[in-house]
Amino acid sequence: MKTIRIVSLLLIFVASTYAFVAPMAFQEQIQRADAVARIVVVQIAKLDYTDQEDWTFTGMAKCRVVTDYTGALVDTNFVYIPCDYTFDESPSPLEVGRDYIINLEVLKLGRIAHPVSHDAAHEVSNGKLIDPESNDSKVLLSLEDFESRLRAQLKKKAEQAGTGQPATRPESKSEGGDKPQPESKGRSR
Repeated sequence: MKTIRIVSLLLIFVASTYAFVAPMAFQEQIQRADAVARIVVVQIAKLDYTDQEDWTFTGMAKCRVVTDYTGALVDTNFVYIPCDYTFDESPSPLEVGRDYIINLEVLKLGRIAHPVSHDAAHEVSNGKLIDPESNDSKVLLSLEDFESRLRAQLKKKAEQAGTGQPATRPESKSEGGDKPQPESKGRSR
């Protein structure tokens, strides 16, 4: 009986280590991203599938693009991001009304994008973000400092690719402080 208990505990431990997905370094997120954007989640549509087992996500977030740091989303005001994944380490922990800076892989359909990792959505809250390069979630950066680091990483990526400075689309005019409002329908260009 004692052996069964020990083996069971060992299996639980081994299984839990396989379930954990290590965080991806911020620099690697930038390197893998086709697009980096500041977004506001406007709506999450629940998808109704007849066979849930074949799908890894059950929602699609409609997100207003506030700032396109890479120029990859220049022809769109909105991007759609799969969310509400059916496994623990959801790459899109998005919530309606929240403001994020997110590193995305743009799918061939153009307006649909997927986060490069489970920790690629960096929430903007009261003009601050958790420092993605710190192991302490209590270390905050101002939006300006975060964007400065982001632009430095994007510049480094562009230089490594031999293309010079990345093209960026200017930030939209948002009313009411640092947090863009999700109910805004359009954006100045």
